[in-house]
Amino acid sequence: MDLLYADELLEIRPTVAPYGLALSGDVDASNQAALARCLLSLNGTGADLTVDLHEVRFISFPALHVLVAFAHALEPGRRLVLRTGAPMVGRMLTACGWDELPGLHMTVMEEDSDA
Repeated sequence: MDLLYADELLEIRPTVAPYGLALSGDVDASNQAALARCLLSLNGTGADLTVDLHEVRFISFPALHVLVAFAHALEPGRRLVLRTGAPMVGRMLTACGWDELPGLHMTVMEEDSDA
């Protein structure tokens, strides 16, 4: 898939199945506005949006808040689904009480241990 955004730290690609974005690298203050723009560019459909964080090495609290704010602004019945292999993202959401938002759903998927 084509890149929607790339800098020295982060690459953002659109995904089709599931519909959304795949992030790779580090998400911080230097690129969180680009993340917001990419999310907004996909907001035209009535579908849930998935953000795959499996290849994210670091995400700052303000960058995570970009995801949470986007989820909060979705129309009723829509969700932002965060997929990650890092339980730390879930702990960050829980520490802020963001795990209770109705428009946000997180799935922690373990990495394959067969490798």
